[in-house]
Amino acid sequence: MEYFPLTTDMSRPYAGASVMLLLGIAALATYGFYASRGGEPLFGRPLLD
Repeated sequence: MEYFPLTTDMSRPYAGASVMLLLGIAALATYGFYASRGGEPLFGRPLLD
């Protein structure tokens, strides 16, 4: 993340790169959470069981 400037100001020319970087980080974190569950339900058991 040191090499890509991050901004929330969408008028900046590098705002697209910021959005893509943040989406990539979020996707990687989501996949890591999914993979770590190991076949179990993603958010535990249902409340009404």
